[in-house]
Amino acid sequence: MLFYENRKQRQPMKKSRKIIKRIAYCFLAIAILLNLIWNSITCLNIEPACEYINSHALEKSHGRAAWHVLGTLNAGGKDMILVPAWAYKYYLYISDFDYVEDYTNYDPEKGDIVVFPITWKHPLGHIAIWNGKQWVSDYKQKSIYIDEDYKGVEYIVYRNVFK
Repeated sequence: MLFYENRKQRQPMKKSRKIIKRIAYCFLAIAILLNLIWNSITCLNIEPACEYINSHALEKSHGRAAWHVLGTLNAGGKDMILVPAWAYKYYLYISDFDYVEDYTNYDPEKGDIVVFPITWKHPLGHIAIWNGKQWVSDYKQKSIYIDEDYKGVEYIVYRNVFK
């Protein structure tokens, strides 16, 4: 009998936890919606974005290219709540930053973003942004390719629509 009474006493706690979870999910959904609305009415400012990536670039790679490029986009005025930590998945979200794929004869322009797919050596892919002089991810790269593993691999270049 004692076990049954304790179980009954726990029922209100379980219900209140469910209610709190539902409220938290509602707040998260509202925050995401407001973020999408805000990003649709603001344009990316390339200059502060490039200043940010240049000042935060490390001496060598630390495997955090996606976070550095995200910080760059945020510094340019585009705030994103939910983005992947994997560089190769940025193609799903890059259009939220007013970027489109560039299929023309490619000549890099300030603010362009390149996304590389996964390889055996880089299971998260790679992403970098052109600062006007060179490609920068979490460090200043010597070329668009971070190593021999990416030479010959198809990559996608994205250009900001509102430059």
